[in-house]
Amino acid sequence: ILGKTTWAKQDVPYYITETFYVQNEKGNAELTIGSGAKIKFGPGVSLQVGQSNYGKFVATGVTFTTAAGSPSAGDWAYIWFGEHAAAGSGLSDCVVEYGGSDESYGSVAISANSKVFVQRCTIQNSASYGIYMEFAKPILTQNTFNNIAAENEFTRE
Repeated sequence: ILGKTTWAKQDVPYYITETFYVQNEKGNAELTIGSGAKIKFGPGVSLQVGQSNYGKFVATGVTFTTAAGSPSAGDWAYIWFGEHAAAGSGLSDCVVEYGGSDESYGSVAISANSKVFVQRCTIQNSASYGIYMEFAKPILTQNTFNNIAAENEFTRE
């Protein structure tokens, strides 16, 4: 992502076929995904925000799911908020399903960051954790978990 970008709801889903990064060295990478959009991930693919450089990511009312024709838990990896994810990054009113192929990190992973949020989301059909937190204390409110193979929320301090 180079600068501020918005993905609006389309008549067809967005397909992510390889790991996608929201970050850049200039410090201006920002992606907002609008309500009603659907994001489909290929096998083992993840969306990573602020892993090694600044990145901001906000999704409201978005469905994150598999691109597989016959969905199953672990079809794709995770949404990762790294230590350089900007304050105000997060997920609201989203559905995150069929992720968790990396059993260490779950469907949503938050590392060394307490500035992000996950609120009123449904996380389901994960092959691992629902939300994995590593040295992080994000804002988590009113989330629903269905069919999670490991724990709904796991914190590693």
